[in-house]
Amino acid sequence: MKRIGFAVLLVLIFSAVTSAIGVDYFIGTSWHSGNPAKIGQYYISDPDWITRPFEDAPYFSARIRWGGHEIEWVHDKIYLKEDLPGIEGFNVSDGYNLLLYNVPQVWGGIEARIGLGVVVAHPEGIIDGHYIGSLGSASWRTGGIGGQVALGYRKPIWQGLSVMAEAKLTTGFLHADYPSPIDSINIPLTGRHVLLGIGYDF
Repeated sequence: MKRIGFAVLLVLIFSAVTSAIGVDYFIGTSWHSGNPAKIGQYYISDPDWITRPFEDAPYFSARIRWGGHEIEWVHDKIYLKEDLPGIEGFNVSDGYNLLLYNVPQVWGGIEARIGLGVVVAHPEGIIDGHYIGSLGSASWRTGGIGGQVALGYRKPIWQGLSVMAEAKLTTGFLHADYPSPIDSINIPLTGRHVLLGIGYDF
């Protein structure tokens, strides 16, 4: 299995070297549905998430493109709008990140893409008096699977440079294990995103 993974990596690297490479960088914001979540022992049937896209670690998305392939990092964020009994300052604000492999389709200036990958998350806050992390602390973890569908428009402006607007629908599932009495955090999340960005083709 390791040999197959290594062979796939070599093929992707070779494709990147022999194909035109492009990069995109976006800022934006997102809105999240209140899917039921479990934080420690607490089941929250309709969590009220907010994003705060320009505070703390700002929201962004970045990707590299080559030969019909893409790797994208979506740095999404969620904050529980209000403290709940036993839960203080809970957020995933150094990222409810999605690391995605995308397959794009392009029709002139219109671009669509579908992506699948993993959730890389940084939960923060205090649960039942137990500190689980804060901005910049060492509590990153791979938490589950995620994906996206996106539709955007790219407008070339000068010698490989372009401007873009994009809308995304993302979904992901964060599962993180902790010692007792927290035990685990389980947050399924569906997000709607609006982004503006710049791109460059080398």
